[in-house]
Amino acid sequence: MTSVTAQTALVTGADGFIGRALVRVLARRGHRVLALAGTPAVVERVRSIGAVPVLGDVSSPGPWQDEGGADWVFHIAAYPERGKYPGQTRVGSAMRWRLATDALLLDTVAASATQRIVYVGDACCYGPTGDRPITEDAPPRRSVAGRCLGPALDRLDGYLIAGLPIVTALPGLVYGDGSWFRERVIDPMTTGRRVIRFGRADHWVSPIHVEDCARALVHLAAHGHVAAATSS
Repeated sequence: MTSVTAQTALVTGADGFIGRALVRVLARRGHRVLALAGTPAVVERVRSIGAVPVLGDVSSPGPWQDEGGADWVFHIAAYPERGKYPGQTRVGSAMRWRLATDALLLDTVAASATQRIVYVGDACCYGPTGDRPITEDAPPRRSVAGRCLGPALDRLDGYLIAGLPIVTALPGLVYGDGSWFRERVIDPMTTGRRVIRFGRADHWVSPIHVEDCARALVHLAAHGHVAAATSS
């Protein structure tokens, strides 16, 4: 693996499932990790996994914006209601929340010398694709959740034209211990209960372990092409 000079990385969503794995990978590789933390409890959790907590909420202006000049910025935007997908809440309000959150972060970073912004969405904007793999050329077939994400992805074009070094990552079905995978797969298997089945037999999923996902995001920060959409 090519050696990468240690960088300062700002991570939003650092206390989430992917965010925690990303912080650990960055810290293990010697990078200085600034983790946005909205509550004292989150401050302690991100500190325990190797990050420097930055108190603030990416949906609200504040002193955290002083850290917008980090070498790398990883934006892992969560849905506005923790633990719920947009299909379980109002798509319109979720979409407006995401657009406002993205704008605050990206406008903050626009005035800095950040080398790379890794914008982490998800693969819901593609919908079921059967046995056809999702590539950069795959046409969107947005699910309910995808209708929330779609306008946010579309608006990235304006920031790219303005010169922001954005790489978009759309992970597939991210699994690992400590997520829905434990609740719906590991625990049922160990207790003899029924294991979740993923829709109809003709629906394919694209699973990636959370640690592999985190390593892929770090690779994109170091080597990803600006504006490249990457699905895992």
